[in-house]
Amino acid sequence: MRLLPQIIVISLCFSLSAIASIKDLKTGDVLLQPLDCWVCSLIKLEENSKYAHVGVLVEKGKQKFVLEAIGEVRLTPIMDFLNRTKDMKTKILVRRSLLINDWHRQKFITLSSKYEKMFYDTQFRWNNYSNNTEEVYCSELVYKYLNELLDFKSLAPKRMEYRVNPKLWDAYFKGKTPRGELGVSPEDFVKSDDFFSIMLL
Repeated sequence: MRLLPQIIVISLCFSLSAIASIKDLKTGDVLLQPLDCWVCSLIKLEENSKYAHVGVLVEKGKQKFVLEAIGEVRLTPIMDFLNRTKDMKTKILVRRSLLINDWHRQKFITLSSKYEKMFYDTQFRWNNYSNNTEEVYCSELVYKYLNELLDFKSLAPKRMEYRVNPKLWDAYFKGKTPRGELGVSPEDFVKSDDFFSIMLL
C-alpha cells in the first residue's frame, strides 16, 4: 500500500511530460505514426520502416491539429492523433525541418485550408485528380504542403517499385499497381537530411 503514492506521482510525472512535449510542437513538425492495418503492414515492409502514416502539425490559435490524409484529408486534433497509437510499443516520431522558420510557420497555417479541400488517394498516385480536385495520400500530402514554401535539399519523390510482397500489392491495387511511378513514403521523412528528430510521443 505504501507504493501507491509513489505510483501516482510517477504516473503524474509521465502525464505532465507528455503535455510539455505537445506544447513544444510547432506548425510544420512532421509526425510519423506506426499504424497497424493490412496495407500499413505492406507499407512498413516495403520501406523497411516502423512507420506507415505521417501527418504535419498545424496550430490554429491555441489549438494544435495534425493535417493528414487518412480516409479523407482533414485537420485532426492532436490528442485524437496521438491516442490512435498510445498503447503501441513504437512511439510517434516527430521530425522538424532544418529549413523552416517563424515566417514559414505563419504561411503554413493559412496554407492548410487549401489542402483540407483535397480528397484521399487510395491508389497512391502522384498528381491524381478527381472532379478537378487533387487526391493525395498521407506522405504525398505532407511533402506537397511543406514543399510549397521550403526548398528541400534531399527529400524528393522517387520511383515506387512495390517489390516486397508484389502479389499482395497487386491485390490491393486490383492489378493496377503504380510500379515505377513517382511517390514519397513516410520513411523518406525519417531518412531525409532536411529534417532532424526532436521527440517521441
